[in-house]
Amino acid sequence: MYFSCDVQYEQKIGYAAGICFQRLQSQSVDFVVTAILQPVAEYKPGEFYQRELPCLIELIKKLETLPKIIFIDGYVWLQNDQLALGGRLYEYLDRKVIVIGIAKSFLRIAGENISMYYKSSHRPIYISAAGLSLDDAMQCVKEMPYQGHLPLMMKYADIAARNLCKNTLLNNQNSKT
Repeated sequence: MYFSCDVQYEQKIGYAAGICFQRLQSQSVDFVVTAILQPVAEYKPGEFYQRELPCLIELIKKLETLPKIIFIDGYVWLQNDQLALGGRLYEYLDRKVIVIGIAKSFLRIAGENISMYYKSSHRPIYISAAGLSLDDAMQCVKEMPYQGHLPLMMKYADIAARNLCKNTLLNNQNSKT
């Protein structure tokens, strides 16, 4: 099993969603897990993990078995071998699960990564990994179907997190009226 995850934020609440799928080439979702955490830490550049890691851990706790690979929206390493979000998740999981970071924007303080353009996209994504070489991580990402410049399952995780946030906010508004 593979697992793509993302988190959406509104005020001090984190809305996390994870997409489970069986093959890197999958175009269909096996199942979705979600979690809502509050409060979440404030965003601090270079310390994004403080905000996002607790949300990802809550998602993983809902899985019956650990996935083979977890794909995150972000980086695995910072400069000087410091751990970014993905590296901290890798350590939390006792290095038992490969973590591949797929970042949509360049981070000046990012550690080792590879930029990659998918087919006709003009926007790169930045691949980093723990538990797997960068070349092998890039091959995994290349095998995944895409929508725009992102792997499809990462796009699905983003949509699921956004919908969880939107639907929760709408339900809260409706319950007040």
